[in-house]
Amino acid sequence: MTIIINPTTISRYPYIYISQDLADDLIASYVVAKGNETAKGWKNHVFKLLECFCHLNNQQIDRDNLATNSVQNLIADFFCVLKGGSLIPTNSTHKALRYEEIKGALINVLQREHGICPEWLQESNWRSINSRSLNLDELDESTLLYWSGWLVKSRKGKQGYLDLTSLYHSHGRAFTLQYYGRWRDLIRKQAVLNGVHVNKFSRFLVNNAEKWPGSTFENPITLTHCFKDFLKVHFLEVHQEGKNLNSQLKAWNRFISNVHEAFIQPGFWPEPFGAGLPRVSSRPTQGAKIRVSKNAEGIEVHNKLITEVPLQYTDDQAIKILFSQIDRDLDTVMRWARNQSLDLRKRQLRRKALAKLGNFEATRIPNTASRSLKEADFPNLCAKFQHFGFFPSDRAKEQRLSRLYGWSLNTMELAHHLGLPTTDSLFPFQCLLVMYNPKITPNFLLELELFNKHGQASGFTRTDAGYQLTGYKDRRKKNLSEQKLILSSRSAALVRQIIEITQPLRDYLKEKGDDNWRKLFLTSGRGFSYPKPAEMTYWKKKDSSYQFDRLDKQFSKYTKLRGVNLKNFVHRITIGSIRASRAVQFYLETKSVHQMAEALGHAKYSPNLLSHYLPDSILAFFQTRWVRLFQKAFICEAMKDSPYLLKATEFESMEELHNFLKNHALKDIPAHLSAPGSPSEPVSDNQVLISIDKGILIALLSVNRAVTHSKRQEQVSGLARYWSNVSGLIEKEIIQGNDSLLKEHLSAAMENLDPQKMESLIYDTAN
Repeated sequence: MTIIINPTTISRYPYIYISQDLADDLIASYVVAKGNETAKGWKNHVFKLLECFCHLNNQQIDRDNLATNSVQNLIADFFCVLKGGSLIPTNSTHKALRYEEIKGALINVLQREHGICPEWLQESNWRSINSRSLNLDELDESTLLYWSGWLVKSRKGKQGYLDLTSLYHSHGRAFTLQYYGRWRDLIRKQAVLNGVHVNKFSRFLVNNAEKWPGSTFENPITLTHCFKDFLKVHFLEVHQEGKNLNSQLKAWNRFISNVHEAFIQPGFWPEPFGAGLPRVSSRPTQGAKIRVSKNAEGIEVHNKLITEVPLQYTDDQAIKILFSQIDRDLDTVMRWARNQSLDLRKRQLRRKALAKLGNFEATRIPNTASRSLKEADFPNLCAKFQHFGFFPSDRAKEQRLSRLYGWSLNTMELAHHLGLPTTDSLFPFQCLLVMYNPKITPNFLLELELFNKHGQASGFTRTDAGYQLTGYKDRRKKNLSEQKLILSSRSAALVRQIIEITQPLRDYLKEKGDDNWRKLFLTSGRGFSYPKPAEMTYWKKKDSSYQFDRLDKQFSKYTKLRGVNLKNFVHRITIGSIRASRAVQFYLETKSVHQMAEALGHAKYSPNLLSHYLPDSILAFFQTRWVRLFQKAFICEAMKDSPYLLKATEFESMEELHNFLKNHALKDIPAHLSAPGSPSEPVSDNQVLISIDKGILIALLSVNRAVTHSKRQEQVSGLARYWSNVSGLIEKEIIQGNDSLLKEHLSAAMENLDPQKMESLIYDTAN
């Protein structure tokens, strides 16, 4: 355990023990030495390490006393502690970089302010520094909490940090420790880690410290007024930031409930009078209205699916996206995931095969060797890994790793070639598992344990029905949360591959007594980091260009999207969006929301299920037009001596054919086509009227055959798929019916099918 658990959390800490003018000088010197862009990421906390050590020793330093013996001794001690294992958790290489940066800045400031620099500092070097660790038991508990970043953990082990440092200075030590302690204990009981409102309220108190001091929470009246004030400020910000109001209303009420449980019920804060702390009313909102944002073109879109869906769509646009784009986007992700998972599996199997050909006792790669991995050396490296097993490169283990594989070898490259599960490398496996089994949720995957606390296999077991995956779905009620899924042979094979790929990490964790060995998904970070459970993969738009270049190279093999369009597509790929897209795809295949709910593993059917995945414009198309074709009865009326007899087979594009069929097939029969004097039977709400001649049937059936037998399914347009579905229903209705003229039209159409001609129309021009 180190004092600073995550160095990035201390970037917001103020300088208290280092004077602000000295801190500014040190930062300015650092920026000049590193360059603005390079310094941007570290300048906010590199000197906070020294601030922490000054705080621990209760010693102030400034420009005037920087050259004194006491401060110089403090700095020398700081370097020793920095090298040890008690201050920060980073490896020796990173600590050495921080040492060089701080040392260089101190030398520059000393020479500029005092015209001298102590000889010991000039001649100091990282290798000659004696490592020293602090005894944490001897340090002040509140100071340790302060520099730990105010760590909190959920019931399922997810950890985060509360933003309480400014509150510590505005409201004092006692108030902040109580505030932190109560939230820490509450969050520990909750499955989901969420400190957004906790942090926002603490910042509100900091900004209004004079109006709402610590004594506010000793009086029920001022307590209530404080939260009413916070409610007003909070929702003004919500409005200004354009956030979804209804979701924010629900989040506010959850926060108030948590305040009651953490502070008021146990008696730490007094019970408010009357109705209590302010709550707000909310109304049920369709899911499609929650995941809404504006895209690069300023169009409001729904972001539940991989496919970006504008909120306002015409029927024709809805047909294109539902019958083509969703399938195409899922197919792109599936082909990418299959390729990437196979690539990792091949590297892991290659390592095991080459290990049999190598010599684990072979001399390590010399210091002068290139950082690039040489093929001739690889069998020996594989043999070494197979013999010695996995161990991380952090702290003391780093020297052992370097001695074994070579001082100058690129460990990221080595981990890649050894087939280790590095950051995000198991994400393709997760994508495939969710595609094959939409019941699987993100939390189900991440929390999946192969073994129970007694070391017995529990998460992946073989039954009479096949391999079974057992996990938990948090959103279900406690008695329904356990899920048992029978896997297909393909899915079971994926799980077995994941187990084999992660086995070296699991063996290491088990040897160290780390309970995470029981998890299915484990990662070794960017190379040889300490193994930990994999986190959910989100490719954010602010990610480095290097990462997108890598993804661009991978995905461009499977899609014609390029540049910004490809980048936006990749950023929409998550386990949640894949599952949502599969849900809609399943509905299109079955035409049943009940079966869709069953496929998603829902405990009960909800009439509004589809509204969570699609915006109103597309729902309207389903519910008022398209669904009628599949859930209501057909009345097929044959057109005799129709002026459209051959017209339907003479179009040059799918758009032209679509418009013709839409206008002349799926609508009431025009008066001039009805037989003179024949009685007109009204069409009920449960029926759909289709007017057909031989030409229309030739077109419909030709489209159906062209789509069905296409060898380029991923390129078939949405309009073509739509009319292929309609065609199948019409053909079935005519065959089962007794209308002789319809059967005559169908027989003539079957003799004149021309799917080859239609094949030139059924494909989209872009992918």
